Amino acid sequence: MEDEIISIKKEWIAKDIKSYSTHPLYSVQVNKSKCRVVIRCNDLPHWLPLTENADESMTLFLNDYIPKSGEQVLTVEIYPYEGVQYLPADAVADIRLQFAEDKMTTPITEIEHLQEQSLPENIGDKKLNFYEMKFLFKAKVPFDFSNDLNSAQDLKNVSDIEKKVVAKYNDLKTMMETGKGIEFVKNFKHNFKSSSYLYSSKTELLSTLNKEDDNDLILFCTKIGEFRKVPDFQNYEIMYGFGGKVVMLQNNKNKKTMFDIFVGGEFEDPFWYTIYLYMPSGSNELQIW
Repeated sequence: MEDEIISIKKEWIAKDIKSYSTHPLYSVQVNKSKCRVVIRCNDLPHWLPLTENADESMTLFLNDYIPKSGEQVLTVEIYPYEGVQYLPADAVADIRLQFAEDKMTTPITEIEHLQEQSLPENIGDKKLNFYEMKFLFKAKVPFDFSNDLNSAQDLKNVSDIEKKVVAKYNDLKTMMETGKGIEFVKNFKHNFKSSSYLYSSKTELLSTLNKEDDNDLILFCTKIGEFRKVPDFQNYEIMYGFGGKVVMLQNNKNKKTMFDIFVGGEFEDPFWYTIYLYMPSGSNELQIW
């Protein structure tokens, strides 16, 4: 199975990974304390929510949430710590939208600060269990993956969409737990090309095809993955992005992905995948975006 998975990914790298002469990069810098933060770009939740009950400072890349050059919307959702009713007076959320002219060469000192917002000083007086910021900005990128979105179906108009989404997640859960690695990996073909939007090179991607760096190889081709358990999908919320063209299940408690894989042993924390789904035009089946 290891050789087959590597062969599949090598073919994708050869065919689907593009290179560009320019490498503009949009990102959001989050500095937060006494609160939890979820980033959504064009409504789709970022794969990495900052929802631990801890101070955090992190830069999140946005390029793979930008379909093409033009107007974009960044939404920042701010919640109290888990177990706390309201955002406290000493809560801090400093959010900065940033732009680097070239991901490869722009020095940190030359990264542009496009917009900034922070929690109001009197946030504790407002007794809020939720606060939202919005950033409207115009992006210029060398890629365009909007055609796939334009031709995709509006999932908000698809009957029984929640049932279909949960069924797809359960199909992937079964593949994972029963060791159907080839079938599982093939579901991610469309998702794989998103590496191009963050300017990963073919050489870089080829170098990760090993049992130390590639989760698929770890989970399906090593003893670590002999016990694979994906929790049932409960207590979730349906989240839409890109004008209803993409959907995901999000844990309604910690705002994280619903596809965790526990393997036991020394690995207390789960492996995990962020599963975004879409439905191509003329199809009745959801596919991984």
